[in-house]
Amino acid sequence: MVDVVDAPGCSARLAASRAGLGWKMELPAGGKSGMLERKGRIAMLQETISSIEGRIRNAGTLGEAQRAELLRLMGQLKGEITELSKTHHEQAESIASFTELSAREATRQSGNPEVLRHSIGGLRSSAAEFETSHPRLTEIANRIASLLANMGI
Repeated sequence: MVDVVDAPGCSARLAASRAGLGWKMELPAGGKSGMLERKGRIAMLQETISSIEGRIRNAGTLGEAQRAELLRLMGQLKGEITELSKTHHEQAESIASFTELSAREATRQSGNPEVLRHSIGGLRSSAAEFETSHPRLTEIANRIASLLANMGI
């Protein structure tokens, strides 16, 4: 036998089996589950940017001025990516991924200039489509791309 509990003001349902199989939460299609899924995707994007920040903090190939500027831009990028992901999640993921790849190649001791060039091109290209709707995002992405490209690899 299964007991079902509906919480007032909440669209989720909890179901418990009297046979002791534990609780199961059922979320409706769309609604709250869509909101939870969106928050999870945003959190993943923010974790990606945080990971890039960690790489920049620990990179021995960066001077202090470069490090400070990149970290400042990453903080700004995090906010812009969060906003973009609310309406264009896949594009936000693309920008975050190209930023991550570009930062990884630029901060490696023996980076591959060709991979860096391609990843920076991908970053610029993925941000360019938002030049009108998200000009600050495009500006930040282009500034990051320029800094990474000029690191002298």
